[in-house]
Amino acid sequence: METPPIDTSESLTFEPWPPEPEAPGTDAAERLPWPGTDAAGGLLEKSWPAGLEGQEAALRLIASEWARAVELAPPMKSLHDGVSRMRLEFDVLWEAIRRDEDIVTIRTAAAQVGATALRFLVELCDVH
Repeated sequence: METPPIDTSESLTFEPWPPEPEAPGTDAAERLPWPGTDAAGGLLEKSWPAGLEGQEAALRLIASEWARAVELAPPMKSLHDGVSRMRLEFDVLWEAIRRDEDIVTIRTAAAQVGATALRFLVELCDVH
């Protein structure tokens, strides 16, 4: 079964967080706050989801790991091969978390999971 290509011609955009109130005139303090926000809807420090700058930094880190992985490892051969590689990278991340490694090690392992998922999409799922 052939997978239809995904249209990626639109540029990547991020919606503001939190979104604007749905009803005109609704005060931010009158609605329930989103997770990680204060009563006025502003982001709390170290909250999730990250602000735009955090998302951009994470995407740059994943892209850097992806470029390194493409240089070092051959293309994925099949869906099974791709899933196997993703599981391997996830296991590395999980072990780093279980061993209470430093945040740089955990961040690098998480970026490798993201990079492997990116390779899976590009090489096996016809995302171009």
